[in-house]
Amino acid sequence: FSLFFVMTFMVGVGTDVLRFNLIRDLIEGKKLNLKHAWKSGKGQVWQLVGLKIFVYLLSLLVLLAIVIIGWIAFIITGNLNSPVLWGVLAIFGIVALILLRVFLLFRYPIFFIEKKESSVKALKDSFAFTKSNMGFAFLTMLSLILVLIVFGVVTSPISSVLNWMQSKLLV
Repeated sequence: FSLFFVMTFMVGVGTDVLRFNLIRDLIEGKKLNLKHAWKSGKGQVWQLVGLKIFVYLLSLLVLLAIVIIGWIAFIITGNLNSPVLWGVLAIFGIVALILLRVFLLFRYPIFFIEKKESSVKALKDSFAFTKSNMGFAFLTMLSLILVLIVFGVVTSPISSVLNWMQSKLLV
């Protein structure tokens, strides 16, 4: 099972390296070439693994902060069943996770397009870019959410029809 996890993770990282290097080549007006994209991204594989590990650790840190704040609020109120405690904790948790997601939104473009040397530098630059362009970051996030909703609405009927057709053909 762990071998499957590691192999899947590494294939995903390799795919990300190829995809973002091809995007960078497209932006720079170069001819798209898988071999060139792989060669130019060879050194980025382990840096991307480091970036993914840092993002995972940051997520754990935010979740730990939410738990600690909940624990402190429980100590202050002394009531685990308090709706106010759970409401405030839920709102804080949702806001913290959304902010983390927004601040990490530009990590891949900064890492690949600007050819950053390290994953830590890409994360710092992503935070700095988002901090200085907060309106743009939230607008981008809302645009992505809207695209996902539209995609879901469009593909749901198609999927239903295909499932219905499949059930009729296989009976």
